[in-house]
Amino acid sequence: PTLFTRFNVNAVPTMVETDSEGKTRIARGLPGFGWLSKQDPGDLGQKGPIYGILEPDMIEEIQRRMENLDWSKQKADAIANFWKNQDEFSLPPAEKDREKTIDMTIVSTQDIFHPDGRLIIRKGDRINPQAMMPMRHVYIVFDATSKKQVEIAKRVGDEFLKKGKPVVYMFSKIDKERGWDHYNETGDFVNGPLYKLNKSIIDRFKIEALPTVIEGSGDKVVAREIKSLEIH
Repeated sequence: PTLFTRFNVNAVPTMVETDSEGKTRIARGLPGFGWLSKQDPGDLGQKGPIYGILEPDMIEEIQRRMENLDWSKQKADAIANFWKNQDEFSLPPAEKDREKTIDMTIVSTQDIFHPDGRLIIRKGDRINPQAMMPMRHVYIVFDATSKKQVEIAKRVGDEFLKKGKPVVYMFSKIDKERGWDHYNETGDFVNGPLYKLNKSIIDRFKIEALPTVIEGSGDKVVAREIKSLEIH
């Protein structure tokens, strides 16, 4: 409970003091804490001008509002509006087939120690995660609002699946008006796990146009753009 409720405060200013023994002194008005601490415990009455409390009790107000909320509607609205509140990335369609090799090497900015004190990596050491733990999945990034790019993603994904390579599909944009319906239709069409693209993936793999297929190759990663620009 709030202090207002706990001490039954119905006018302001109200002064309350509780000592180390748990005894409470309370007075309305502003007699000062020096005066208050010298009095006997209990309600000492009004000792100055007081005013009624105009603001509602916030705990009671929150409870009142929660009781009046239509939680089913809130849930339905949250689901329906989910895609409208999501970021999207407007990457251009690839004008031609293009392949680029990405060096995944990173440089350590500090010494890294094992819990037992052994030095594992020195500051300045170059580390290539791809060489240490090769990328197993193939990532296909495409614009789900482009029928042509969705078809390319499906075709390329099927080719990799036939080779036994697991595929992850990532979309840059989706039809926000159709939201979940479009998401489910696209996922059913490509028949694979469907995820939303984020900026860290764009930056890490230097994605400039779509669709782009990202695949590990030895100690490097290859990002391959597939022509999808339609000329009318």
